[in-house]
Amino acid sequence: GARRGGPGPVAGARGRAHGSSRADREEAILRMRRASRMYTLRIVAVVAFAVLLIAGYGWGTAKYRGSFYPATSAYGVGFGSVDVQQVHPLAQEALSVYSLHVSGEGLDLTIPGSDISLAFASDDIGRDVLDAQGTLLWPVSALLPHDASEFFGVVYDREALLGILREAVASGNEAVQQAADPDIAFDEARGQWVYEPAEASAVIDADALAAACEGAISSYQPELVVPAECVAQSGPPADAEKKRQAAQRANELCAAYDVSFTLGDSASFRVGAAQAAQWITFGEDYEASIDQGKVDEWLDTLRGLLSGASTRTYVRPDGKVCTVEGGDYLWRAQDADGAVEAVRAALEGDASDTSIPCSVVGNGFLGIPGADWGPRYVDVDMTEQHARFYDDGGDLVWESDIITGVWGTQYETPTGVYTVTEKLSPAQLRSVGTLEYIDENGNLQVEEDHLFGRDVDYWMPFIGTFIGLHDAWWQTEFGGELYKDGYFGSGGCVNLPTEKAAELYGMLEPGDVVVTHY
Repeated sequence: GARRGGPGPVAGARGRAHGSSRADREEAILRMRRASRMYTLRIVAVVAFAVLLIAGYGWGTAKYRGSFYPATSAYGVGFGSVDVQQVHPLAQEALSVYSLHVSGEGLDLTIPGSDISLAFASDDIGRDVLDAQGTLLWPVSALLPHDASEFFGVVYDREALLGILREAVASGNEAVQQAADPDIAFDEARGQWVYEPAEASAVIDADALAAACEGAISSYQPELVVPAECVAQSGPPADAEKKRQAAQRANELCAAYDVSFTLGDSASFRVGAAQAAQWITFGEDYEASIDQGKVDEWLDTLRGLLSGASTRTYVRPDGKVCTVEGGDYLWRAQDADGAVEAVRAALEGDASDTSIPCSVVGNGFLGIPGADWGPRYVDVDMTEQHARFYDDGGDLVWESDIITGVWGTQYETPTGVYTVTEKLSPAQLRSVGTLEYIDENGNLQVEEDHLFGRDVDYWMPFIGTFIGLHDAWWQTEFGGELYKDGYFGSGGCVNLPTEKAAELYGMLEPGDVVVTHY
């Protein structure tokens, strides 16, 4: 009875255990399915990533087989974004205008690339860079800088470069050596002959400089300062001692001349070392001697001046050599030939002081040969259209642009050496002459015996009383070539701006010399 009544405790437990196990199995199955699904998704993701990675790598590989890495450059110039086919033409264009400037040690030389046939060693620089850059590690390489300078190598004519440098260096070295070995020269400030060579001089080695230039050209440097290793020091000139002895001998010869001459009662001049220096000559081996031919030439010039010669060549204080002919200023010795022989004897040491009697005297001697007037005078340079006044010490104290007589006509200002005859302020200038002009119908009209006239404030005549220096208040400008224009050119006088005429009038005195010349 008890067995039939139902399951016992054990059987109930088994039933419950069986139901729980089934639920667990189902849950486990669900978990397995979820895990499988996640695994599948992971596999798909990994595969997709791998596919994308491979595709990206392939894309980069393909890209950098035909283009440069972004940070590619040469000599500091980036060209990562430049099309491969454009690299060589662009580089060639830049190379075509390249030049090297070499300076220093007295050298100043520009060498255009075209003069040495400068060209690239490669026919296609872009392709060479591309072939060498590699693509295996492009993901890393694309982030790194790349220097492609080595692919921009150049070739050029080294013999042409060396020839250019040797020619320039030879010229420069010659100038340096000449400066280091100057000529024996007379120093007027010291009153003696001097020879002052350099103890050493720097010369450039052309071959060493060529090597330095090759480095500069290969790296496209635009400037090169001559390196110290290209410079050598040379010793004193080979003939230095001979030249020193020659200068000493020349000074001994000049020291023997110290003779003073008196002209009439109004002027004197001295022959000393400065004049004797003009007669010194040096032989092939630097022997110093007096050139008697130069002495005779000087004496002949003196004879001409003492005979009333009207042509003089002189050196103006500013250094310009001028020649003047004409005028009424002169010296005349009572016996010019006798005076010259007396001067010759004095120069040969027979006298230290000689007097030369004169029948006509001037106001001094600026220099012989040359100016037979004193340091105080007015210099009217009609070529420059400029006048200058030098005082008793030979110093320039006044100057002005001017307008002289119409060039090439009867009104042209006469050349010559004259003296100021008088001073008037104010003055009425009147003259009679021929007036030529074009009338309103375009016809040339000629009026004889026309009365010309101007009233001026400052009148300083030097040719009689009809040609002189004066203010020209009607002129609007001065200088240049106005004197060649019949409208502006004067009737023979020296036209001055009013304020300049006033200044000169306050300085100039009757008897002062006026020299007019071209």
